[in-house]
Amino acid sequence: MGPSRIISLIIAAFYVVAFVLVLIYEAASDGLSARNVVEQTFFGLFWLALSLGCIWYGDELGEGLTGARCGLISEPSPG
Repeated sequence: MGPSRIISLIIAAFYVVAFVLVLIYEAASDGLSARNVVEQTFFGLFWLALSLGCIWYGDELGEGLTGARCGLISEPSPG
């Protein structure tokens, strides 16, 4: 596991902790419904997983565009 993956995982952990604290605060002050909590949790985890995927697999994503039909991409882009 490279240093960028470890750093991104640490930052993601801070985001999860902050997200949980905000949800607890919002639920206590506004009385959020269970559906809102589930929707916000799903969206937050989806966005976090997508962001981590772009960081962790950036090289593979850059190689996937080589040889596009428009012909403008001639070599892989760096991750």
